[in-house]
Amino acid sequence: MRRVPGSRPWRAAAIRLLAVAIIALLVGAAWQAVGRYSKPPDRKGSPASQTTVALGDVLTRTTVVGSPIKRASPDAVMVGQSAGVRLLSYGFVPSYGQGAALRAAPAGRRLIAFTAVPTAGEDGQAQPMLSLRVGTTERGPLVVTKDYVVASVASGESNVALVLTNGDVKQSISLITGLPSRSNLDVCTRAHRGATVNAARKVTVKVTDKSGRSGMTSGTLTVRAVSLTYWGADGSRPSSTGRALLHIEATVKLAGDREGYGAEPGLLSVTAPGATAGPARNAAADSHAEVDAVTDVPADITTGTIHYAGTIRTATGTIGVVTPISVPFSIPAG
Repeated sequence: MRRVPGSRPWRAAAIRLLAVAIIALLVGAAWQAVGRYSKPPDRKGSPASQTTVALGDVLTRTTVVGSPIKRASPDAVMVGQSAGVRLLSYGFVPSYGQGAALRAAPAGRRLIAFTAVPTAGEDGQAQPMLSLRVGTTERGPLVVTKDYVVASVASGESNVALVLTNGDVKQSISLITGLPSRSNLDVCTRAHRGATVNAARKVTVKVTDKSGRSGMTSGTLTVRAVSLTYWGADGSRPSSTGRALLHIEATVKLAGDREGYGAEPGLLSVTAPGATAGPARNAAADSHAEVDAVTDVPADITTGTIHYAGTIRTATGTIGVVTPISVPFSIPAG
């Protein structure tokens, strides 16, 4: 679709899986030391195999774990600005490795394993910056591998999580429950983050220059689409992790214009449950050359109404909407 100069294209945030799995391995860390041998009995009480008890604070990768682990829910995903990650499986295991490399948990500790894959971020497809949080301590960064990650944690530890860091924003998923943290970015995990509107309305505006001369002109306001993001192109964000920036892709074409231009954010506003009152603002990276009209809304917004009304002052005078316009929109839930 041809882009109208001065307008901002609809930003889709499709999440797609890569071919490799993200598994945790502490960069630069040595493999754990080998401890004493133990001989777990088989069902008849005779020695079944020779198992080495791993020593200390294990953080490693392996292709084999001693028991199946849980499949994570579809909601176990974190999306940052440039990268994301989806947890695939997680859970406690009795051992990892096989043959001479078979390892059991150190005394007083449990082994926890997980697998995950990288996903797209809101604005890009960079490699995610991951770490493992145990209690209040984070270990990382983690590297990409196709294997399981296995870590040993104290038997009574209840806070073990995979952490995604993107800039100064941290998100996490519990490796004990598989649940994302309540402080994660709600809008980034929505399946539906935008909708096409394609509504055109006739409009009349009054233009007054600095000398006080006024004139009336008419044209068309076209609202093409709405979309939701957490990050604005100018680096701005909504007021909390439970909210989002609603982008309004709207253009105005007045009599004599060869093509439309981005509707002035100061003349746009949104009414919806929980939406921020007042006019939209320009969140474009270069506000002198582009228009990206945004307003702060709840991350789970599904319906609302866009208004084109009011008067604003510009560098050359004032622009007032004589015939206010309202355009409803709807974004699928979820």
